Amino acid sequence: MRVRCLQARKDDGFSLTELIVSLTLLGFVLALAYSISQVVSIGQRNADRQSLVAREITYPLTRISEILIQNHRIEVSPAPTGMTLSVRTDQDLNDQQEQHNFRLVTEGGDTYIEQQVFLLNSSGVRVLPVQRVARWGTRVTNVDAGVPLFRYFDASGAPIADMSRVPDAARSVEITIRSTVDGRVVQDSVRAAFRNRDS
Repeated sequence: MRVRCLQARKDDGFSLTELIVSLTLLGFVLALAYSISQVVSIGQRNADRQSLVAREITYPLTRISEILIQNHRIEVSPAPTGMTLSVRTDQDLNDQQEQHNFRLVTEGGDTYIEQQVFLLNSSGVRVLPVQRVARWGTRVTNVDAGVPLFRYFDASGAPIADMSRVPDAARSVEITIRSTVDGRVVQDSVRAAFRNRDS
């Protein structure tokens, strides 16, 4: 008599159902990882754009307005224009007068805002050489667009069209910086009232 033993069937792989479930779960994990990487990428692009806007527009506007707010007078030389302004102040409150010259400069295809700072002697004459030079932005498009960097206003808030009146009549200035960031034109303005000048 022969005895047959039933042996358990060997299962060395996945069944079709298990394989489908595993691949579906793997698909979910990969889709989630891709979505997270896209969110991070978009966030990084936005952060880079905001950094460029800060470098090209926000920081220069803040620095220029801080100086213009505390100016004692607008210099007649160089004469104020829509793209040039020179003011006298004592920014450090050290009883040493300074002359701050702001202008747009185009160099090698880049247009930027330049600030030159000169110390003044007791007679109000510039002491050479220039003490400090700052340059802000590289994509400033004010000149190309015909947008003035500086617009001057009198005590009543009316715009001053005659530039020869600016040194005596100006009581505030609007600073406008226009730039190109990621192929888009970005523009912002701030108005600085002169606190050290009589109305």
